[in-house]
Amino acid sequence: MNRFQTAILLAAMAAWPACRAWADDLPTPAASEFDYDAPGGPSEHFEEITPPVSSMGDIGGALQPIPQGEQLWEYEPAVTESTGTWLRRGYWYVESDAVVLNRYWDRNAFVLASDLSSGGLQDLQLDRSKPGAEGNVRLTLGRFLFRDTTNRDHTMEFTGFGGGEWTQSNRITSDVPNALFVRDDIDLNNPSFDGASTMQTKYDSRLTMFELNYRVHDRMGRDQMVLTPNGDWVRRANSGLTRNFLVGLRYIDLTENLAWSAQDIATQTTSADSGLYNIRTSNDVIGPQVGGGITYESDRFSVELFGKGGVMLNDAKGVSRMTYANAQGLDDFYTNNREGVLTYVFQTGFIGRWHMRPNLSLRGGYEMLFLVNMAAAPDQIKFDPDFSRVATSNNPFYQGLTLGMEYFW
Repeated sequence: MNRFQTAILLAAMAAWPACRAWADDLPTPAASEFDYDAPGGPSEHFEEITPPVSSMGDIGGALQPIPQGEQLWEYEPAVTESTGTWLRRGYWYVESDAVVLNRYWDRNAFVLASDLSSGGLQDLQLDRSKPGAEGNVRLTLGRFLFRDTTNRDHTMEFTGFGGGEWTQSNRITSDVPNALFVRDDIDLNNPSFDGASTMQTKYDSRLTMFELNYRVHDRMGRDQMVLTPNGDWVRRANSGLTRNFLVGLRYIDLTENLAWSAQDIATQTTSADSGLYNIRTSNDVIGPQVGGGITYESDRFSVELFGKGGVMLNDAKGVSRMTYANAQGLDDFYTNNREGVLTYVFQTGFIGRWHMRPNLSLRGGYEMLFLVNMAAAPDQIKFDPDFSRVATSNNPFYQGLTLGMEYFW
């Protein structure tokens, strides 16, 4: 061993007590600093940087730049303006929306009867788009599960929708007594309301939906360090496109009621003071669904295009009851039919969000809902006591606007 090696060995032995004392003074890391499953917590894509108290605030708060001369990386971190882990922080979240939808259930107006004395100028009909827009409420409750190694959030959520009722009423009185006649393709030459002087209808439809979904959602990529014109370094979100997808189970209840009444029914062979035809249909739809979306995300806002749907089973039921008052030549009847059919459900739209705080956002958008092979009450009108099927050929379509909020905690 030469003199140079001996000197190095002696210097190392002398420095050993000081190095050990310095290591013993380091604080023990808290367990929470290594909680990689926490929403918004550190991951392999993000470093957890704790900025000075004076420069940290809400996402909408004023940002204090680092004073000149203190911008050395080893002494002071950059100011956090936004980050991929800044938004959607929390284990639970709720989404609440007011949904205003128009409903279309037929290509054209549904004509039930005509006034023969008016020369075809007066009809009793159901409008395919009445009563217009109807308000509904949608509420989603979600739970964060974990974040995977590719920086995606896994959540489970439950959604309920309903509260709206589309209703329309119509009334017609013939110009001369007993001149209202039911369309031949509706009563099929069966005893009906032919020869009535007055007719009226009331038609209402209610839509309720529930969903249970497992959702996987990307987060924004690594943050960027940006040098501002005044020489300050600022940490900003890496704005761009993210994707999400879901698998789940959906239940839909579409229930309709149609009440058609007539007064002063009189022909050469039949007569009655009045008649009432009540029809009730229900569609219990259940089945799996898949969906996804693509979102442009930034620190302050996001815009998402989404779609979801699936092939489901519809348990369709139709109940009809005909009653006459003081009838001659007219008989009451009652039918109760049920039929299972496959149906297809598809929903799409877009949502825009404005982030007021890291855990609070306002949202609004436009969406469409399309249902195939549903039982509608007007399609069951047959005036036939032996009819034993449920007509399931209706395809209602809904479209409208949404406005609501998101909150994480």
